[in-house]
Amino acid sequence: MRYAQGGGLTAQGRARREQVRLEAARRFGQGASRAEVARELRVTPTTASRWYKAWKNGGSAALASKGPAARPRLDDGQTQRLELELGRGPWPTGGPTSAGPWPVSATSSADSSTSTTPSRASGT
Repeated sequence: MRYAQGGGLTAQGRARREQVRLEAARRFGQGASRAEVARELRVTPTTASRWYKAWKNGGSAALASKGPAARPRLDDGQTQRLELELGRGPWPTGGPTSAGPWPVSATSSADSSTSTTPSRASGT
């Protein structure tokens, strides 16, 4: 899956981001400016400012990871079943139309012979 269950970062990604935030806290503690931290850690000035405010109010602990942004939407069994189904590939065709198992009315939006839209190929 592209993202961890529930969206956002994986546990490894959260740990990596947390290390960057804690490095920012260390640099703030050494007197680095928000602009320096943004430039050196390759984050936006807005992000560095938000981290600075959190650090100033709560120290390094305020920049620690708070865990996943959302709880998983699927349980482990549902995730395994989904991965199995996705591994089977696209839905087999051969239903009522060559487009798949859907009725023709669901797949065709207009009869092309009655279209009043000019064709790009014909230049009309």
